[in-house]
Amino acid sequence: MAAEGSRGALQAPAERLPVLQDSEASWTVAAADPQPPNARDGGETPESLRVPAAEERVGSSLGGRSIDPVESLSQLLEVSGEYKIPLPKAKFQAICRALHNQICSPAKQLSIENHKELFHCVLLLARSSPDDMLAFLHKQQEIEHEAVRVVSLELLRAIVGADLPETRVKKLLIVKSTLSDQNATTQGTFDRFGSLIGRIAPYSCDSLATSRQWVVDCISCLLCIQGQSINLGSAEEELRCLREALTAPDPEALFQASSKMARVVSEYFPSEQATDFIEATLGGLLSASPTCATAAGLWMKIILKECGGAMLDEVPDILAILYRHMPTIQEGSLRQFLVEAVSILAHHHQEAVISSLLSKRLPMDSDTAELWRSLGGDPLLATQVLRALIEKIKTPARTEGNITSETEIDRHLAAAEPLSATCAIFEVVSALQSSKAVRELLPELFPVLLQQVSQTLGQKLPLPTRSSPSEIRKGLQLPEGNPCR
Repeated sequence: MAAEGSRGALQAPAERLPVLQDSEASWTVAAADPQPPNARDGGETPESLRVPAAEERVGSSLGGRSIDPVESLSQLLEVSGEYKIPLPKAKFQAICRALHNQICSPAKQLSIENHKELFHCVLLLARSSPDDMLAFLHKQQEIEHEAVRVVSLELLRAIVGADLPETRVKKLLIVKSTLSDQNATTQGTFDRFGSLIGRIAPYSCDSLATSRQWVVDCISCLLCIQGQSINLGSAEEELRCLREALTAPDPEALFQASSKMARVVSEYFPSEQATDFIEATLGGLLSASPTCATAAGLWMKIILKECGGAMLDEVPDILAILYRHMPTIQEGSLRQFLVEAVSILAHHHQEAVISSLLSKRLPMDSDTAELWRSLGGDPLLATQVLRALIEKIKTPARTEGNITSETEIDRHLAAAEPLSATCAIFEVVSALQSSKAVRELLPELFPVLLQQVSQTLGQKLPLPTRSSPSEIRKGLQLPEGNPCR
């Protein structure tokens, strides 16, 4: 009823809108926050927010249906945004305080649904008046109360993460002003160093010079936070020089400056946050401009190259993230960043990469085949990978112990490993440009492949659903039952 009433109010003649809109907002805010919205900062509750106790109760019902006041507020704000009618400034501030207090209140144990609805209301307010919403949250960060500052940071992160059109231009300014306030910084910021870098770094090649310079300021703040107990040395001076370099209009010059900045950051990058960084980087790849997307790919490659040696434990998760994004990232240059990332990881942790790729079930899909082919681009790496795959076929893994659902899966994977390794050899060799490397490996490779042929004769082998691009390109006519295809 509240939502439908507000729709009617917003469609009413213009001279009636302020009264109806103000009245409706008053009831909803009071119901959403029974405690005085200004109780925390010593202010008095506005008269417009004082309503009878019966109306303040969440359990009010009409027609047997319980009315959720937070949901009613959400609906009201959606209608307000749809008809482009801003709330009165005083009412806007009152709603902001009420929502903020509701989230901060330790006495209220919010359900996940209520928590999401409250955050949704904040996002709707940010859309309707981004400047007022951001000014309110920054003011909350000045309050000497940790819970208030933490909630303000979480709400700012939600606004940045939502990528609202109304706040997109201000996104970097939000992060910069937030990180610059050392009093508002919490441990949560340190734990999100990787994800924040992944979201911010691509804008180092944004079309706006001010945005590019804000990136340097944001990263400088993050490095200061991350390295509070570390001597940053010349890093700050290097970033100051790069800030000037990012004013150049030439894209190639921007890419070079952005890459240098990535190398500076890599010296202080926490390897345990690699998955957060990769997820954040790839998450914004498709929605970014071409230059920002290229910058994101360059940062991913540089961080993996410079810090990959310490990422052994993260290798399976990083490969899973790369594999998961392959179906959606089809543009040639962007997709190349994904396959190059696998190759870089393999240079650091060859066994871990091979084991992770071999764990993919047969028949081998086109994305997995492309990842294997990425290991054939470098002749030296390809030779090492092929030798490791030969060993996998010669000495297949065994599983011991009692049979459980988990060990049964392990047994299945172990039994399929020689065949998976054979398919992998096909992909690596097809991408290998050096015939010399193949000739040198032939005395080891040929007997192993013959052994696989003899062991699989008469078996029903897993067949693929489609051919690979390399097979089509080379015009190969493979016999029916080929396990690699």
